Amino acid sequence: MDDLNIGNIVSYLNLLCRMLRLLSLKTVLLFVLWGSVQVHGQEKWDLRMCIDYALENSIAIKQAQINVRSAQVTRRAAVESRYPSLNLSTNAGLNFGRTIDPTTNSFETQTLGSNSVSMNTGMLIFDGNRINNTVKQAKLDILASEKDLETAANDLALQVAQTYLTALLNLENVDLARANLEQINQQVEQTRKLVNSGARASGELYEILSQQATSEQNLVIAENNYVFSLLDLKQLLLLSDNYVFEIERPVIPDVIPHPIFSSDATYDYAVKNQPQIAAGELKLQSAMAGEAIAKAGYYPTLSIFGQLNTFYSSLARRIDGFTEELSPPTTIVFNGISQDIQFYNQVPIFSNQSYFNQFNQNLGVGVGVQLSVPIYDNGRTRANVERARINQYSTSLQNEQLRQQLRNNVERAVTDANAGKTAFEAAKKSSEAAARALQDAERRYALGAANAFELTNAQTRVATSGQQEIIAKYEYIFRLKVVDFYSGTPISL
Repeated sequence: MDDLNIGNIVSYLNLLCRMLRLLSLKTVLLFVLWGSVQVHGQEKWDLRMCIDYALENSIAIKQAQINVRSAQVTRRAAVESRYPSLNLSTNAGLNFGRTIDPTTNSFETQTLGSNSVSMNTGMLIFDGNRINNTVKQAKLDILASEKDLETAANDLALQVAQTYLTALLNLENVDLARANLEQINQQVEQTRKLVNSGARASGELYEILSQQATSEQNLVIAENNYVFSLLDLKQLLLLSDNYVFEIERPVIPDVIPHPIFSSDATYDYAVKNQPQIAAGELKLQSAMAGEAIAKAGYYPTLSIFGQLNTFYSSLARRIDGFTEELSPPTTIVFNGISQDIQFYNQVPIFSNQSYFNQFNQNLGVGVGVQLSVPIYDNGRTRANVERARINQYSTSLQNEQLRQQLRNNVERAVTDANAGKTAFEAAKKSSEAAARALQDAERRYALGAANAFELTNAQTRVATSGQQEIIAKYEYIFRLKVVDFYSGTPISL
């Protein structure tokens, strides 16, 4: 106990306080996780399950699906515009005072009830090929929206894969931190025995206790990082924070195969198969169809139409027969003699016309042809054509930008994969060297040839190099998956 001065005592107490705080945080965290597991149960999801769930529930994917449906509705409307239109209209009313009876076209001064029904049809015969080009454009828009949907699905799958691999990385860091802590715990017990036997100074115990507190802290940090990475994955999958699940840990070999990548070959495949490139080409074709639609305004239009109408009047009458009536006497003078004469007149007998009989009797049919020749429309057609050409040029530039961006992404992905291989191999060598150095430090420490500082320093290098190896490994795996994605290989582990 001679080496136990005031500074060591204060340092020891500080370490104890830190350990208690860390242990309290860890206990609370584990209690929360345990309670959630008890309520919800535990599930393990692999990468494929995560991607499928994300594709099924993603709002962005659903929005892309709505865009596809909207394009389909537009196409159906364009196709149906080829068919004749048919409209039915009717009106009914009462007229008071002097009005015209529609059945006789004579003025009447009495209340008139009327009802008319008309049916109109029309069909466009020629409109400068506007309808055909509109249908063509609508078909192209459907295909482009489907490719946009596929692009959104690919982007989401890559995002899920990256988040999933980050969670795996943090899970391995938890295992590494826990293994380091267990090793430190063993060394604490070993050193305590040596101190109690007088073979080691008490200050070396404090050095290892400090390393133990640091390892405790590293474990808590690793566990928190894993919890946060699971939270990121849940939010990406639109799962509630209360939903508890674990990720399936795939078997990843220590030696990861590294295919021979060619930027040119990968780009040639990607440019032919990536949906965003296909969508751009379809949008360009749609823009060309838009120009043809705008040019239709220069051409005349020819259409046919037909009309069927009938009406009813409350004043309409029907002649049911005739009766003879003697006319009033009329005085005439013949040869100076006045004489009253009368005549028998045929007087019609009227009755009210029924509603449906009038509709049948008053039926009228009309057909016709209409030709409209554009002469001057204040420059609207010319402006529409110019706008369509500008849109076509803009779409072409966007496609060129998409290809250039794809080439940049492919070249970067191939370069990252090759660099990731080198970084992973270097990190693995560094980790192996640190492990051998720790074994040597432990052996020398047991023989008394090394002090606690040298031992803890070697343990720190092992922990750091092990963490760097895990990071390099998962970064390398993700970079390989990105190259596989551009090469047409489905994302999986």
